[in-house]
Amino acid sequence: MQNQLKDIIDWDQLLDPHHDAVEAGRKEGFQSGLESGFQDGFQLGKVKALEIGIELGYMKSIAQQALDDLNCHDMSHMYRYLDTDEERKTKLNKKIEDILQSIEQFPSPDYMFSRRDDDNLNIADDMQRIRAKFKVLLVQLKLPHSTLKKVMNETMVFKKDGITDQEW
Repeated sequence: MQNQLKDIIDWDQLLDPHHDAVEAGRKEGFQSGLESGFQDGFQLGKVKALEIGIELGYMKSIAQQALDDLNCHDMSHMYRYLDTDEERKTKLNKKIEDILQSIEQFPSPDYMFSRRDDDNLNIADDMQRIRAKFKVLLVQLKLPHSTLKKVMNETMVFKKDGITDQEW
């Protein structure tokens, strides 16, 4: 029985002499596609990591400055908080510290690249939670138009209109 099967396989190769070349080309194309997809994915990952890092850095700097302003004894820095009472300032302080803690707990690139695939890590959900907290904070700080997207859009308008940082 095995001899008959081997004869059939040899007979198929005689009928289609290009079978081996086609099969080798298919495997080579598949491997090339995997490598190309990996390189494209790697580049896309670098860009997204940079975007997330910029956004988290922006949020952290705004939150840290607001915290510093709240804890500052010089009242001239407190112009936007002057109408708030101590209880509201305490709540605002806790909210800012919560945002800063969430940003600090965001997984580092080293952790993300060293983890196993079966770890439950959802960066998109974590970012959405931080964005939501930050948006609420901006409203409470009376800075609702200070999101990173709006600031970047304003910067692009200034550059498009030819206004430099020195002129502004």
